[in-house]
Amino acid sequence: MSNGGRQLLAAGYQLLATGYWLLTKNKKNMKETIAALYKFQLNYLEKLVANIPEERLYEKQLDGFNSAGWILGHIYVEAEDLLKHLEIPYKENTDWVSYFQNTRGKIDRLENLPSKALLLEKIKRRYNALLKVYNELSDAQRKGAHPSPLIKGMLPNLDAWFAHHLTTHISIHCGNLVVWKKVIGIEINGY
Repeated sequence: MSNGGRQLLAAGYQLLATGYWLLTKNKKNMKETIAALYKFQLNYLEKLVANIPEERLYEKQLDGFNSAGWILGHIYVEAEDLLKHLEIPYKENTDWVSYFQNTRGKIDRLENLPSKALLLEKIKRRYNALLKVYNELSDAQRKGAHPSPLIKGMLPNLDAWFAHHLTTHISIHCGNLVVWKKVIGIEINGY
C-alpha cells in the first residue's frame, strides 16, 4: 500500500473511532451529536464531488463499477426505507430513481440520469427532512424496532437506524467516492 493509501486509511479509522465515541459515550446530547456528524458528512460529500466534471460523473458505470453518480443516487434513495417505515410521502416522478434502488448500477446507457447538482440538491433536501423527523421522534419511537432485515443484528433500534443513515451511511459512500476517484485519476480533495 502506498503512503497516501496508508494516510487515507488512518484518517478513515480516526473518523470512525471519533464517530463511535460520539455516538456511544455522549448519549445525553445524541440529537446534537447526530446533527453535527450529519452536517460534517454532508459538507465532506460536497467537497469530495466538487472537482468531478459532469461528463465524468458516471465514468466506469457501464463497466459495472459504481460511479460517483450512482453513489450519490444510492445515498439519496436509501433514505426511502426510513420514509416508508414512518409512512411519510416521498415518491419521486422521475425515470431514474429506480436505477439507484437495490442494484449495482447495471445499465446499458447513460441517458436520462441526473446531474451532480440535482443529486446533491435532492440529497440535502431529503436528509435535512430526515434530520427534522429524527429530532421530532419521541423517546419511545427512537427505542422502537426498525424493519431492515439487512442490518437488524447490527443496529438495535430506530434511533441507531437514523444515526446510520445520517452519519455512517454517508461516510461509507464518501470512502467509495475516494476509491472511484483514485481509479479514474481525479484528484482526491476534501479535508
